[in-house]
Amino acid sequence: MIWPSTLGGWWLLLTLLPLLLGILLMLLPVGRSEPALQGRINTSLGLMAIGLITLGLSLAVIEALSLARGQHSMGWQPVMATVESSRIVPAEGARAAQQQWRLDVRYRYVHQGEEYLGHRLTFGRGHTVDRMSLARQQRAAFFPGARVTAWIDPDTPEQAVLERGLSQWLSVFIACGVLLVCAGLHLMRLAGWWPGVATEA
Repeated sequence: MIWPSTLGGWWLLLTLLPLLLGILLMLLPVGRSEPALQGRINTSLGLMAIGLITLGLSLAVIEALSLARGQHSMGWQPVMATVESSRIVPAEGARAAQQQWRLDVRYRYVHQGEEYLGHRLTFGRGHTVDRMSLARQQRAAFFPGARVTAWIDPDTPEQAVLERGLSQWLSVFIACGVLLVCAGLHLMRLAGWWPGVATEA
């Protein structure tokens, strides 16, 4: 059995647990008693609603924070940096059936006489299943000793990124999170767990 190896993986498991329990409860056999059947359906819908709402909120908030940081970085200042090391590593917490990879880049830069070590490549989703494309990118631009442009926050110069700006996928993931929350709220209303809504006995 494969267990989550990161905090993000455990959080994903916890958010999916109510959803999976609701689906399992729906599949379990139940007697022909109408109240018992209705109660089972309501509980299943309620659990699935909690799972969808939690998952949707997590997705929307995480991507919204990345979107805000990417937007903020558009006003950062450029400095020249030197790549200290770069390697292709498994992406932590990536939610995909296939193994995903990312570039781990360490670079040094100097700002107002102070030397800093940066590690952030992008605020967007920097992982992919295409390991070969990362290898080509590594050889072309992020090999040890390469000179690159780092964008630093002038107020907190220890904050730096090599690829500033926004990813077009961030808005898509935020929208998906909102849709999951809306679906969860609808299921909660159907289950009678919404304040002021009662189901028939």
